[in-house]
Amino acid sequence: MDTVAGASRVVVDGEVFGNNQYIAQLIQQETGGDLFRIETVQECFFSGSFTTF
Repeated sequence: MDTVAGASRVVVDGEVFGNNQYIAQLIQQETGGDLFRIETVQECFFSGSFTTF
């Protein structure tokens, strides 16, 4: 999550969630699925442009 760029947040009942976390929880509530946290081992920074072949 890029905190420098001001990543989007959702506030529900006084709790702060990231957009992906909030949507994942809504889907989990509707489907009864499991939630898993995905964390990076090291930070990745990208500067440049993507090239499509």
